Amino acid sequence: MTLDTLSTIALDGAFLAVFGFTLIDYLRHRDPVRRAVVLVFACLAAVLVSPLIRAVAPALAPATGLIVLPALLAQPVLVLWLVSLVRPIPRAFLAGAVLSLIAFTAAIVALLAGSGAARGTPAVTILGIALLIYFAVLEGGAAVGFALAARERAGSSRSRLLTAAAATGLLGVALVVTLGAGVVTAPGSDASTATTVVVRVIALLSALGYLAAFAPPRGLRRFVQQGIVYHFIRDLTQLPSTSPVAGTWEVLERTAKHASGAHRAEVVLDGATSAVGAGARRISFPFNSERWPDARLELDLGANVLFLDDDVELIGLLVDRAVRAAEREAFVSERERLIADLQAASAAKSDFLAAMSHELRTPLNAIIGFSELLNEGDGDASDPATVKSYAEHIHGSGLHLLELVNDVLDLARVEAGRLDLKPIRFDLDALVRQTVASVQPLADQKQLRLSLELAPVAIEADPSRIRQIVLNLLSNAVKFTGGGGEIRLSIEPGPNDDVTLSVADTGHGIAAADLGRIFEAFQQADTSGMKTRHEGTGLGLALTRQLVEAHGGEVSVTSEVGVGSVFTVRLPRHRTAASTERPPELPAGKPGVLVIEDDPAAQELLRLHLEGAGYGVVVTASGRQALAWLSEMRPDAVLLDILLPDLDGWEVLQRLKGDAATRSIPVMVVSVVDDRQLGLALGAIDYLVKPVSRELLLEAIGRLTFTTKVRTRTVTVLVVDGDRNTAERYRKLLEPDGFRVIAAHDAATGRQRAIDDHPDLILLDALLPDVDGFELSSNLRQDPATAGIPIWLTAPGGMAQEAKERLNDDVQGVLAKGDDALDALRGWLQNGHRPAAASELQA
Repeated sequence: MTLDTLSTIALDGAFLAVFGFTLIDYLRHRDPVRRAVVLVFACLAAVLVSPLIRAVAPALAPATGLIVLPALLAQPVLVLWLVSLVRPIPRAFLAGAVLSLIAFTAAIVALLAGSGAARGTPAVTILGIALLIYFAVLEGGAAVGFALAARERAGSSRSRLLTAAAATGLLGVALVVTLGAGVVTAPGSDASTATTVVVRVIALLSALGYLAAFAPPRGLRRFVQQGIVYHFIRDLTQLPSTSPVAGTWEVLERTAKHASGAHRAEVVLDGATSAVGAGARRISFPFNSERWPDARLELDLGANVLFLDDDVELIGLLVDRAVRAAEREAFVSERERLIADLQAASAAKSDFLAAMSHELRTPLNAIIGFSELLNEGDGDASDPATVKSYAEHIHGSGLHLLELVNDVLDLARVEAGRLDLKPIRFDLDALVRQTVASVQPLADQKQLRLSLELAPVAIEADPSRIRQIVLNLLSNAVKFTGGGGEIRLSIEPGPNDDVTLSVADTGHGIAAADLGRIFEAFQQADTSGMKTRHEGTGLGLALTRQLVEAHGGEVSVTSEVGVGSVFTVRLPRHRTAASTERPPELPAGKPGVLVIEDDPAAQELLRLHLEGAGYGVVVTASGRQALAWLSEMRPDAVLLDILLPDLDGWEVLQRLKGDAATRSIPVMVVSVVDDRQLGLALGAIDYLVKPVSRELLLEAIGRLTFTTKVRTRTVTVLVVDGDRNTAERYRKLLEPDGFRVIAAHDAATGRQRAIDDHPDLILLDALLPDVDGFELSSNLRQDPATAGIPIWLTAPGGMAQEAKERLNDDVQGVLAKGDDALDALRGWLQNGHRPAAASELQA
């Protein structure tokens, strides 16, 4: 075999290999870019195969000539068209190329039909020069287009585009040299032979370049991608420690945008969506992280992207590395925050012990000291007046000690939710006057003036606890108001069936820095600037806040240093304690949602949004009532407000997640309180800040998917299919994700298992051996025991369309059996537990 033959085989083999690879790729993923690539190499394959056809079947020689000429002329135009799909090319240039193709084809046909086709004639020479210019301009323009597209990309896709540019340029050179040699050299001459060798070498290099660009070995692509990954990891390690997680997302967005040439790269953590621009396509890369279950990286690319598979593979690798790094950083941050919280708790414990040791020793010393005097009987201890005085000291110190112990126990009971209120209807103004009378002697000692503005108001509450609230506020005012000052106490009816009680003083005031902590246990405002230090445990205001909130009210303070403070308590006039009635029934056959919201307008809005989307809704305004209901009720989700009248949402959330019977219920916070981090840390599955649009609410609750539920409870899928192998395939697909798969191989068994096991989803074969799948689905829908179970129908590919035409409300959709069906099923399980309309889910 001669060298000439070997070079021809190598050249033809390389181009045909590229054509075969691109054809298979197009058949797998049909899109405009891959179609253009196939047409480009189909033209080259036609040119290369024609000699073989002429040698094997000489009778077909004229026909091959009719194919080769248009294919050769069309190849540069098709390459230019391919480039125009991935980056803009002037329309005039592209139109000129098409017109030139038509003109040259017509000229060559006319020349062949006439008598001027002989070599060396002026017409042939002019045509050859024109064709030389045609190939040089178009192939050169396409090569430049590939190179410019490479500037917008990175990684292996950039290398492949540059290689394609070089290969296109080399092919253009080979064609130009061939045409030039045909014009100036005679066939068979030494110059012609040398030119042929040069052309084959250039063409072989072009073929190898196209092979590397359009059919590269996987190892080569991975090698090029490692450079991008290395620089990405280096950038992550150089991030400052101030905001590591946010910085990780910024590096990911920047690297992904550069590597893919995307118009937009954005990390979306909350599951929100935005519109895709005209002429663009969006690719999402889910994080697959328990910490950020709904997070993803979104890339907005051009409608047509060459070598997109490389970009997808690379970006997926970057996302995986970024999520791992962010999870490590988040863990470190949480650990540091936990350490800080533990240190704060330790400091609070020390403060508590210091405060309590002093406060307890004072009355104990008095009790012990005076009791010793009585026991010893020395001195004046036998005098009845002295004995009475000692006994009064002991009694007073005992009452003080009892008050301290009660404060600590009351606070502990309230924080544990175990404080029993005994509400009755009474006159608040009368109770306040009685309480003021008990404080009057203390005020008189400091020459303080107490002024009252009490509107007559009756409320329903626990009078002993309301007295405790008023007493704490008045005692504080007396303690922190200097001699000769004034304390004003007022009661005013509110506009929303509530009442406002205010205690204002002319004391030294509270600094703005202390306002946020005075309602915390064992905390007092900074008194360093005062001449005397006021004793106390710092429990009074903390207990006051808890008692007010236990009644469904709220307490606030305004203060100005040197002017005084105003403490304001708002209480509902009617009882808000949780009812002991049995929970209402959730509507059958619908996903059930319990809404815990005290605002009537917000209740109605959430109910309308959810019921309009097909949910069954139950509403309560009480956190305590919700906890009581949830001991018997099992909704699919809970929507929880934070600012509740009796028990705040944080406490409700903690109790739900701390109870084994309710911790698996997904809880979504919907509140004006913007503290997403705390909500998620306490166990909420999502956190929405009011105002919340209907679309955002339904999208968020729609993300409470089967895949989400797998993390909290067993999710059962019943496969009813006559083919045991099919059931096994579903089992292998779903069980690694945590699903429990059970199977039945005929309709009777399937129906019984649906009743006995009540699965979360049924995959039903349309061709069961005993009963038609549609008939069984209808029977399941009519049976109250199975009416609410979502059903997907599976059918052979050839019957899928027929099954879709028969589709009704009994099933969610139809899956054509095969690998695509498995992917579609996995996608539905991940995208929502509330089925969309059947027409939207047909596979």
